[in-house]
Amino acid sequence: MEEIPVSVSEGESVVEMVRRLAAGNSGLRGVLYDEESQGIEPNVIVILNGRIVNPYECSKATLKEGDEVTFLPMVDGG
Repeated sequence: MEEIPVSVSEGESVVEMVRRLAAGNSGLRGVLYDEESQGIEPNVIVILNGRIVNPYECSKATLKEGDEVTFLPMVDGG
């Protein structure tokens, strides 16, 4: 698992942070950020400070200094 420290503005939402990061990193577009829906990819679980964030609440979940956000892409297999 790769850990990347990121600076956020107080009150920035999880979606806003991901959008900003994806704008500067093409590898995140299509993996974490869906440009068509302007949101987080539907197959990604977002965990904020150890708690799963409801996918419909990611645009409302705001960040502050010291928060830890984890992204877990779901995978298929069998």
